[in-house]
Amino acid sequence: MREKTLEELETEANIAADVLEQFLDTSRIDGDLQMSLVNNRILLEVVGGGESARRLIGKDGEVLMALQYLVHLIVKHKLRETTKLLIDVDSYRTKRNDKILKNAADVIQSVKESGEEFQFDPMNSFERKLIHDLARENGLHSYSVGKKNDRRLIITANPLFGTLDESAEDQAEESSEGE
Repeated sequence: MREKTLEELETEANIAADVLEQFLDTSRIDGDLQMSLVNNRILLEVVGGGESARRLIGKDGEVLMALQYLVHLIVKHKLRETTKLLIDVDSYRTKRNDKILKNAADVIQSVKESGEEFQFDPMNSFERKLIHDLARENGLHSYSVGKKNDRRLIITANPLFGTLDESAEDQAEESSEGE
């Protein structure tokens, strides 16, 4: 995919923000919408909405992921091209990513010390990518197994069983999730 211009990204962000604002208004969910660009991804964050906005997160972020996917599909349909879009509520993703990275750091230390591989519970492609990168930075190897919602990441010290990069299947999944 080619690098988009700032003007193209602003157009995408405005369309996505309009769609999300309509959803929030229709659903009577409080909160302000903030837009930013992070690593060429549009970030729309609902802030200050209290309990009504937190309902958008759901169990383990499932509602948030579904909302993000729907907004992504609408923007993709309107623009006739794919977009990289993240939706967050009161920094939920940042907090979750920090928690995932802390847990992964502990697992990496354990794998280094024991030599035993470790399999994580299922997670989405973005979260797996965070751990793939952290494992590589720490001299370990990682790979993903399973399909769709049951896709899991394994960290190993053995280079014969791991890959240093996200697999092609993970990359295809990420682009279909709209993250």
